[in-house]
Amino acid sequence: MLAELDRIGPDLVLLSLEAAPDATLAAARWCSSSAVPLLVNPAPMQPWARDLLGDASWLTPNEHELEELGTLPSGLSVVETRGPAGAVVRVLGSAEVRVAAPRVDAVDATGAGDCLNGVLAAGLAQGLDLVDAVRRAVAAASLAVTVVGAREGMPTREEIDRAAT
Repeated sequence: MLAELDRIGPDLVLLSLEAAPDATLAAARWCSSSAVPLLVNPAPMQPWARDLLGDASWLTPNEHELEELGTLPSGLSVVETRGPAGAVVRVLGSAEVRVAAPRVDAVDATGAGDCLNGVLAAGLAQGLDLVDAVRRAVAAASLAVTVVGAREGMPTREEIDRAAT
């Protein structure tokens, strides 16, 4: 896997805790040693999640995951996801920024977190600042819950563009 990361040369890596711990931790260490920014989605929460935080640039916990993680390393930017309430962005040395979610008729939250994290990672990799990337990600996740099914609910770039303005 690490040889594949070397071959691909990603601009950013997004990790969730759904893969094997050894692989996830190795990828995080690779990011740190290769100076590749790392976005960590600590879901589903695992006992070894704290081991990733020193290598992470950004963290996207929900309020329960944030509480379980406890004290976070300094310098880590946190995007606390709040479902229909949007997200709260916390960056060391900056004011907290609340990003409201558009009101939608939600029918299925399956995949909303994955959608948010994927759109956030894409925005950051494209050079958006964190708050602008979070606005797009929250808009995308809001659209995702209006359709039944995780894959079926993933919005297009054009849909996200319209919803994020």
